[in-house]
Amino acid sequence: ERVEKDDTVYLTVGTGGGKVLEVRGVSGTSVDRDRHDGIQEVLKASGKKWETIEVIGKWDDPTAQKVTADAIAVHKKFDAITAQGGDTGVVQAMLDAKHPFVPFGGETENGFRKFCAKYSAQGLKCASAGTGPAQVAVAIKVALAALEGKVLPQAIKLPLAALPQQTERATLPAP
Repeated sequence: ERVEKDDTVYLTVGTGGGKVLEVRGVSGTSVDRDRHDGIQEVLKASGKKWETIEVIGKWDDPTAQKVTADAIAVHKKFDAITAQGGDTGVVQAMLDAKHPFVPFGGETENGFRKFCAKYSAQGLKCASAGTGPAQVAVAIKVALAALEGKVLPQAIKLPLAALPQQTERATLPAP
């Protein structure tokens, strides 16, 4: 939830409100719910008027690309985008539809960060944060501890891999 709040804070600072496309994750999961709740909390707290259009991208590039393309076809224009995953697909859908670039809060996906760097001069302004790089190492450590019969923690905090939001003077470095 913290990651989505950080990315969404960027969206609320970068725009004056309007229509935001929220590309959600896998329906019914606690992660999707928590991230969605964090996004909505920040949008509400911004004091700006937001209309949120939600689509289910399943944290998957092809799925996110299709649902984003469909959302653009129906709603025509968005003022901001936030996605829980599948961000490369979201950007590709924007490119295919010739949708103007808008502030985009996304995950720590390599392809997404490459798109952000490649298209920053054309107006794609991104915030990218997540715990992806740490998850594999922690998962292996926890699995080994479980196999050794050790008591496992109920919650684990992971380091946040975040790139700062782009500004007029700074561009996102290529990953």
